[in-house]
Parts: sequence; structure tokens; C-alpha cells
Amino acid sequence: MIIRKASLDDYSLFVEMNQAIQKLHSDAEPTFFKSKIQFSKENFEKFVTQPEFFMNLGFEDKTCVGYLFSEKLLLPESPYTFACNMLYIRHLYVVPEMRGRGFAKQFLSLAKEIAREQQVANIELDSWSFNQEAIGLFKSVGFNTRKERLILRRD
Repeated sequence: MIIRKASLDDYSLFVEMNQAIQKLHSDAEPTFFKSKIQFSKENFEKFVTQPEFFMNLGFEDKTCVGYLFSEKLLLPESPYTFACNMLYIRHLYVVPEMRGRGFAKQFLSLAKEIAREQQVANIELDSWSFNQEAIGLFKSVGFNTRKERLILRRD
């Protein structure tokens, strides 16, 4: 897989893959996630051009197989926690028909490289409990659970 930084010309590719992620989430949690999203070109431009964001697309034989979208976060010290800098993975997506070929692991290797270059302490991400495939992948490459958020629904 060839990975490159996204450009403004990649807006349509991103929106298509981002909608697939949204559908996965809205199918699993329809009372929380909207089924359709309107993602503006202005937001995409911010993610592609501002230095704290890292938007990367992966290609195999000129076909886009997925993307990694991450952000350098600097969390200030609080009365409860120390200051922390991290690379936060906002999205990692591989199109379904391309899964199982190691592309997600290649994206995660890129995240490790970005974290080193940015001199951040940790790489962090959130994953919904319904996405066991992703959780298994993350654990297989060394991610550990730091916290869990529980919900009590009032039906």
C-alpha cells in the first residue's frame, strides 16, 4: 500500500469513506449517531492544512483502500491530571473488501511514526464496544484499555 497525505482534491474520497464509518455507527447506535452527515469542504480543508491534523490516504493499485485521520492534542494540566501530549486517532478506516490484508496495521505504523516525529507521549483512540473487530486489531498491536464509559439507558 502506498500512503500519502490527503490533499484538497481528496474531499469526495474522504466523504464517501467517512459516510461508511457513520453508517456503521448509526446502524449500531441509531439513537446516538445520525445516519447521514453533512461534512463541509471547509472542515476538510482545516483537517488537510492545519499542522495539528494528519490526514493520510492509502492506495493499492490506484484504488483508495482507506484512511487514517489523527490529531496532535496537548491537554493542559488540571487539578486531577498532569499535562499530556498525544496523537489521537480520530478515524482509521479500511474499505470492507480490502480488510484482512494488513492495511490497518500499516496505517497504525504510520501513526507510530507521526507520534515519534511530533514527540508525543502516547497514541490514543476511542472505539465503540460494538466494533469488536477494531478492538481486536488495536489490542493485537499493543493498545491497552485505559478507561471504559458505561451507560444506563432509561427506557
